[in-house]
Amino acid sequence: MSGQTATLSPAEAANPVYEQVIDEICNLNWANLKDEDIIRVAWAYYHFSVQFRECLEIAREMYPDDERLLQLDHGERNTDNLSPWPGVAQSGEKMNHDEFMRRTLELAKIPETGRIVLSDIGKKYLKAVRAIGPKIQALALATYEDGGLERVFRAILTAPNWNGPLQQAFKHFLAEHIRFDSDPDQGHGALCRHLIPDDRVLPLWAEFKHMLTEAAPHLARASREPITAMSLKSAIIEQMEQIAREHGKILAPLREGLVLADCGLDSLGFAARVQIGATWEGWDGRSCGARPRDDGHAPHLPCLCALPGTDHRHD
Repeated sequence: MSGQTATLSPAEAANPVYEQVIDEICNLNWANLKDEDIIRVAWAYYHFSVQFRECLEIAREMYPDDERLLQLDHGERNTDNLSPWPGVAQSGEKMNHDEFMRRTLELAKIPETGRIVLSDIGKKYLKAVRAIGPKIQALALATYEDGGLERVFRAILTAPNWNGPLQQAFKHFLAEHIRFDSDPDQGHGALCRHLIPDDRVLPLWAEFKHMLTEAAPHLARASREPITAMSLKSAIIEQMEQIAREHGKILAPLREGLVLADCGLDSLGFAARVQIGATWEGWDGRSCGARPRDDGHAPHLPCLCALPGTDHRHD
């Protein structure tokens, strides 16, 4: 397609559905995230940044003579516009933005199980979006750069906790990208606005949202209720996360089917196990049937799928 400029026909829909998904992402539970949640979000966003770069590469291949896309490329790949940053980029060092995010993830050590789980979530996302047609991926650039990601970044930055070098580097990444994208005439959005998107890009945004909420389950919670108002299962998960915070651990996302020995808590964390402060019906070690406990302790649990509130049954 040498010699072409990227001008694509607009969709007839006046209110694209993908905008609703962007709103849903912005309305997630960002304001109640903890530091470890930000680490999970950063892992998810790293995989998105890989997909963003691939979308840009596709657009450049489709329209190699498009000067605006070339300028956008210069601001996203092999650039020093995020440098320097401690532990990530030296002064004047050029790199792709997804490489900046990859290095950012190395600033916080998390259990190997957590790394595997978060990597698998990201790989599943990339597999899904790479199966979408290249023209649609090119179109998605306009939805990312011309307001969509800026709105998402501003929402993420409402999180109250940014302690730690990884969180600070990620915050720098988000704040700088808001600056890159927000200028209506010279920003990155203006450089790809002529790519006129439509609802064919909806799956890309839907997969992004799904990845975020799978990697950081707290995003899907409307609020953090007191433990006394939670189910046993939710209370145990909340207490496990608190123990992890106290011991400087980052847990794998606590989902059904996760063997607790693989979640990232060490023996000290389990020794300090769940204390709920009320009489709960517990797991009896053999079935999901309830058995009252009156000793003030939560039961030992081998697997989240064994907790009350699931559809799993054990003999």
